[in-house]
Amino acid sequence: MGPYLDRERSTSPSSNWQETLHGTAALRRTASTEKNNGSSRSHAACRLRIVNPSADVVEDGYLYLIDLAGSETARDIAEHGADRMKETREINISLSILKDCIRSITDANSSRSSKKPYVPFRQSTLTKTLKNVFDPSSNRKCKTGVLACIDPSFLDTVATKNTLRYAEMLLAAAPPTNRSPG
Repeated sequence: MGPYLDRERSTSPSSNWQETLHGTAALRRTASTEKNNGSSRSHAACRLRIVNPSADVVEDGYLYLIDLAGSETARDIAEHGADRMKETREINISLSILKDCIRSITDANSSRSSKKPYVPFRQSTLTKTLKNVFDPSSNRKCKTGVLACIDPSFLDTVATKNTLRYAEMLLAAAPPTNRSPG
């Protein structure tokens, strides 16, 4: 199954928008792996648009909920079949492209150059979907927060450090005025 992008759905304050989120989560692929019985085998992105019908001048607000599938090392995939290997390769490639985008944005944020940076958003479905979240030319006031799932086990120290570095990069990609405090 390839990339799946759904349409926008409308809900009212009195409707159960949580059902929509649960329906979206049900589309997600999961499978048992060596480390996790319900491992995410796909990325998930949900954008909630908050509209204030009584205000003409105020922009709509957006809340992006992004859950990235975890990367796997060669040791993690030793027992995978051909389909799972392909799936793992696609996940790792999309995460690598996201990292390239984040590095480009971070470099641009730290540079004093007025030259617009090249950010390779178009290289994967994931980064095309997230372009509005990280777009350095955006003038929207926003907050960026990152939750990272890590394992306290000594056996996963390398993966935990990589995850924490990735989370740090994500936060660094947000312009300083848009970072959530703390």
